[in-house]
Amino acid sequence: MTLSSEQLGAFKTAQASLEHPSFQGAVVEYPESGSTIGQAVAHVFQIDPSKPRASNDLKANIQYLLGESKGEKYDVTCFLLKSYHSGSPVKCTQVKRGCTGYKKCNFNLAFLSYVNSGTQETPDVWQEVFQKTLALFCAIQESGCPFSAETSNFLEYSGPSEEEQDDFNISNAPCAQRLYEVLRDGHAQEKDCQKCDGRIVFARDRFHQPFFQCEHRKQGHQAHLYLRNLQEIDTIYLEALFLNDWPTISSYERQAQAAGFEPLVPCTVICSAREQKMLCSKFHRTQEGKLTRGKIEHVTDCPARFEFYYPNDLFDSAVQKRTIEGHDSELQNSYSELSKLQNEAVKQNATLKHVREDGHDAGPPKSKLRTTEKKYTELYSSLSALQARSSGRVEAPELPHPSLLIPQPPQRLPPLQIQSQQTLWSDQPQGNSFGVQRVSAYSIQSPSTNFTLGSSTTSPSHSSNQVPFRTASTYPRNTITSQQYEFGHEFTYANYSHQGLYQGYPPNAYTPDSHYSPEGSQRR
Repeated sequence: MTLSSEQLGAFKTAQASLEHPSFQGAVVEYPESGSTIGQAVAHVFQIDPSKPRASNDLKANIQYLLGESKGEKYDVTCFLLKSYHSGSPVKCTQVKRGCTGYKKCNFNLAFLSYVNSGTQETPDVWQEVFQKTLALFCAIQESGCPFSAETSNFLEYSGPSEEEQDDFNISNAPCAQRLYEVLRDGHAQEKDCQKCDGRIVFARDRFHQPFFQCEHRKQGHQAHLYLRNLQEIDTIYLEALFLNDWPTISSYERQAQAAGFEPLVPCTVICSAREQKMLCSKFHRTQEGKLTRGKIEHVTDCPARFEFYYPNDLFDSAVQKRTIEGHDSELQNSYSELSKLQNEAVKQNATLKHVREDGHDAGPPKSKLRTTEKKYTELYSSLSALQARSSGRVEAPELPHPSLLIPQPPQRLPPLQIQSQQTLWSDQPQGNSFGVQRVSAYSIQSPSTNFTLGSSTTSPSHSSNQVPFRTASTYPRNTITSQQYEFGHEFTYANYSHQGLYQGYPPNAYTPDSHYSPEGSQRR
């Protein structure tokens, strides 16, 4: 908040201005107003200029009951909003509305609360315990004992518990009389005529542990109120409330007043005129010393007045300038984060490589690398939207596409798969005959000639520049007689581009000690 006068129109001034930095989710239901008549508070909002005016209308968020429009003026100079290019005040459309009513707690003494009721500071430990104790006491006095005659038949007597073996006179136990004024919500159900009307009394057991219960409760009875679990409650303040110990009560509540919360401070609760609740959610102390919830009352004599200024050119206003600067900052942060993730990916990839070379478990470093890659991909995908909303003056670093973030190692081609000690055949014609022999991997020799067969990883070749295969000396000599066949010419190689290995021949098991008979073979 800037505590200085700011010119709104030609003759209007504001004693304070409040800037709401983001148009995303900036909702002000009860805007702060001047503390006295004649004082003004200016609220400056960032809005999205790409959206229509109806979606940017801030009047829809205000919970005060606004009256009919008191006229619109066009081309009104607003000195709070400056031109993005020239720096001079911009022309706006001025809309005036009046406040015709709202609701507030009757303990709210101001005609309008100048405290933002939509926000609440986080309470400290003492304040939280104090407010819990006060709320518990008020709830007990308002609700009383929950015992009802309709449910008494379902609850059996279980005998006195160990904690109940204390002799004290229940009639002499203190109760909170005339201290709490019971107010019931008019929309709540009527009080059950069969509900227990016993007093709630406070006492301590033989170990000096505090508890409270209904005065009609008997030992072991499970229906009437009985509560011992008071660990999060200030039992000293609670006991003082039951005992009407005013010095202790005053000491606690004045400390709360100095900290700025109830029950002695003026209430700040205000709500929309359309609100249906009838009681305030906070507890207050009356002048007579009674503790009560305030009543919600409708105020029709509202002196507040509202003036709304809509720039004629949203893209040339100071609001738009701040919006673009915010987008530029967000884009720059995204660039920085992407560069950081890129460096992390490079380091993690190098670590993963070393781990694999050392033969260690590559699971953890691989998982970290994939997490970094996922973050990089998600942030990279949002760049286009940020770049579209920015000014275009943010310098973009060199960032790789997510698919290129992690370099892929070159894929190795699979090796030749020639089965060792496999019977192979060749249909290379040698006159009118062919031969069969046993060979091992990388050793193929024709029985009748020195012509060698070879294979390549790319394409079949029988050129003379191939490296000849060496013949294994342990191979048996060819003992199979040549046969005559009529068939076409076909070469089959151990090459993946030709789908498979050398064709085994013959189809049955071959033994070098016997002659081969081509029975069952098909002539082509």
